[in-house]
Amino acid sequence: MKQTFLLRNEAIRNNAIDAILSLPIDDKSPHEVHVKEP
Repeated sequence: MKQTFLLRNEAIRNNAIDAILSLPIDDKSPHEVHVKEP
């Protein structure tokens, strides 16, 4: 699953944080999170 969040306001930033916090943590199958400037 791929999700893209364009941080235009506080609500979208909070949605991105919530999405990261909801990801399961697993040493055998880690998730990769990319943060970049436009």
